Amino acid sequence: RRIGLDNAVDFYELMTAPIAKIMNKWFESDVLKATLGTDGVIGFAASPYDIGTGSLKRLNIYVLLHHVLGGLDNRSSTWGYVMGGMGA
Repeated sequence: RRIGLDNAVDFYELMTAPIAKIMNKWFESDVLKATLGTDGVIGFAASPYDIGTGSLKRLNIYVLLHHVLGGLDNRSSTWGYVMGGMGA
């Protein structure tokens, strides 16, 4: 099955656009956009307005989904830390 021109344009935008632009395209709520956008750039030295921050190449969509869908003890969006630090 072919991707088609419309889907190709959407995919190209997803791979190159700032995460802020993607959030503005799909969501109206500033609170929701800020929440998802922050989860999309956490751990990167980049602004949500930087080109490419919405990109799968930089794993931002993965990071966003990891933080939104992940959790501990059946509580979503929770964080855990290893006692003694990484490698302990």
